[in-house]
Amino acid sequence: MAQVGQAAARAAIAAWFSPQNVAGLGWTYRSTPNRVPGVNYKQSQNNGSGAVLIVHLPGAKEVRIAMGGPTSGEKFAKYSVALEIRYKSVKTSAMNAQDDLDTLIDTLLARIRADRTFGTTPLTYSGKTSTIWQAGEGAAGIEWGQLKAVLNNGVVEIPAWIKFECWIYIAG
Repeated sequence: MAQVGQAAARAAIAAWFSPQNVAGLGWTYRSTPNRVPGVNYKQSQNNGSGAVLIVHLPGAKEVRIAMGGPTSGEKFAKYSVALEIRYKSVKTSAMNAQDDLDTLIDTLLARIRADRTFGTTPLTYSGKTSTIWQAGEGAAGIEWGQLKAVLNNGVVEIPAWIKFECWIYIAG
């Protein structure tokens, strides 16, 4: 049986979005850090632009889906997931910096769409053996956005986010 619970969900999400899996991402934090050192943006490795990603689980609820009667069904925990993107660029053109952020967001969205279980499914699939049953699927879909770019001491900073639901199988 797969690991269940908030800690398992957070760990699986953070692992799926590790910098090794997402070009242009310097660091992934499983929750809000006390501070983010500037070197973690890895701007020197990404042509002057870089970002860190922070996993937030701002809410959850447990649901049961009946399948064929009162005793047959599945129980899930549905987590709201918010990926906070802290983006910085030292490029001289704010438009070029925006282009890099657009590419990063497209890469993160492609990563969500690549595997609805975020790599937690074993070779023989069953919702009961996968930590994440599905993410970024269903009516909630995937939502993303950003705030206005700000110039701060020669650094373009653009806060952005991606939101979606993540379902964890609890029991049948």
